[in-house]
Amino acid sequence: MKYYATTLGIVFISWSAAVASEEEILTPRKVTITDDGRKLTITADGRKDFGEVAATIENAKDEKEPRITSITLTVGGKTFVVPKDQFADLRDPLIQTAEFRSEGGRGSGPWLYLTFQLAKAGAKSTSDRPRVYIRFQNGKLMERSIRQPQQ
Repeated sequence: MKYYATTLGIVFISWSAAVASEEEILTPRKVTITDDGRKLTITADGRKDFGEVAATIENAKDEKEPRITSITLTVGGKTFVVPKDQFADLRDPLIQTAEFRSEGGRGSGPWLYLTFQLAKAGAKSTSDRPRVYIRFQNGKLMERSIRQPQQ
């Protein structure tokens, strides 16, 4: 009986590890940023789930209060304009930290994320800054989210 319980425990542990989903950073193919630092373009291979992915993020000219003015996302050849309400309230975006990430999703299809950090006074490392997620799933843009640093 002990052998059976141990084997069953291993099966459950293996199954739960397979069900758990983790973000994977997609290796960028090309990243360009303008000389004035106001516009960033990034491309990556979204593999079989998304194909070629690209994004362009533009900041306003106002250096006193940096803000994003536009974000476009291209997934598998289709371009999506991110609605302004997903970024208009963001202060001090660090567009040079932009990257693509993906995640398996549980039954509803894989997720694609365009992420970047926000500046935070007193941050000692990159893990101390909030991270914005522009989220894409099943052929459409979803509501953005912001992951706050661990307390």
